[in-house]
Formats: sequence, C-alpha cells, structure tokens
Amino acid sequence: MASIFHSRRHLLVGAAGSLLLSASALADSHRQAAPGKTTKKTAESVPVTPTEDLMREHGVLQRILLIYEAGAPRIGGGEDIDPVVFTQAAETMRDFIHDYHEKSEEELVFPRFKKAGRMVELVEVLQVQHTAGRKLTDRILQTAETSRGNKEQRTAMIDAM
Repeated sequence: MASIFHSRRHLLVGAAGSLLLSASALADSHRQAAPGKTTKKTAESVPVTPTEDLMREHGVLQRILLIYEAGAPRIGGGEDIDPVVFTQAAETMRDFIHDYHEKSEEELVFPRFKKAGRMVELVEVLQVQHTAGRKLTDRILQTAETSRGNKEQRTAMIDAM
C-alpha cells in the first residue's frame, strides 16, 4: 500500500511541477529583455522558478528524513545522541515543511486539481499524509527531550521517526 502512495505522490509532484513549469514559462515569455540588449545573468539575478522552489523545499524534507533514518537505529541500539538533534530536525519539519510548504500545497496547488477534477483521490491521500506527518512531528517533539534517559520515550520517538 505504501508503494502505491509513494508512486501517486511522485505523480502528483510531477503533475504539479508541470503545471507550475507551464505557468512560469508563460510568465517568462512576458519578461524577456528588449531586443538588442545583452546582460550577463548572475545566480542572484536569475529568479527561482516555482518548480525549482518546490524541488528545493522537497530537498529540505529529504534531509530531515535522512536525519531520522540515520538516527533512529543508532539511538535504538543504545548510542547516546543529544536529543537536540532530533528536536531541531522536528522543529524545522514543523515550521518549514508543515507550516509553510505543505500549507502552500494545500492552499495553492491542491484546490486547482480539485477544481479541475484531476487527481482528486491523490490530493485527498496527500492531505491525509500531511495530517499524519504533523501528528508524528508533534510526537517526536513531545518525546525527544526526555528520550535520553527514558527507554519508553526513546522507543516512542523512534516509532514516530
């Protein structure tokens, strides 16, 4: 079942990326420089497209998940890791991924798919996943601080990660 959601998620990201890419290409065509003008573009002067922005945000998510993936078996094996590592990762997950990135998807991308009647089931699955992710992040934040000296809290945090 998880592989179905994983495949559907990639499908939605691809479709959303295509939608955003099309919109940004249209906008770029209206912003082209006047004929005959040549300017050297620097990295700072080239705007980030919505698609690139979305992919960068997903990169942040992947890095946080790598922290969880690497940390869970280590603390499960008894290694003493400062809980602040997991607290900071979970705070970034909450503040950036849940409160900004997912909120943007839910307010700006998902309604467009629903209105168009396209991939509605997938959008609903992603909304359920967002809700579940928020609950897991809350559990990590609740258990991280006391996980160092408490086996039950450590196990609960590992399960949430």
